[in-house]
Amino acid sequence: MKKQSAPKAVAKRTTTTRRANNAPIKVTPIVQNQKTCFNPWSLSIYVYWFIILFFIAATFYILGRSHDVLNAPKTNVEITEEALMQASDYYEQGKTKLLAGDVDAAIAYLTTAIDAGNASVDTYILRGEAYMQTGNYRNALDDF
Repeated sequence: MKKQSAPKAVAKRTTTTRRANNAPIKVTPIVQNQKTCFNPWSLSIYVYWFIILFFIAATFYILGRSHDVLNAPKTNVEITEEALMQASDYYEQGKTKLLAGDVDAAIAYLTTAIDAGNASVDTYILRGEAYMQTGNYRNALDDF
């Protein structure tokens, strides 16, 4: 088994050449794997970017925190009876108006009940009957 020897260091070879006026020129080849010295000024650009990004982040943080102060939520909410009514309440009002003969008000209440969501089949049937009484057969057909 052969022993592996450590890589030999390459010695710098210098060659001499002569100029036209016979003055010797010393030429040294470029040696690879030469260590470069550390320059502390090369980190300065990163420090500047860190400072800039820090202040941008701080600006957005302050803007986010002050948004509630500038745009205060409205606490003075007016609660009306119509806002508290549910779809079933609109259905009952529409049914009462239809039985009383006020067809236009019944259609308005029943339409509001359908738009409020969770409308039953009875709501559509009552609104279709109200449309039939007004002679609006196309809308009545859509509800049936």
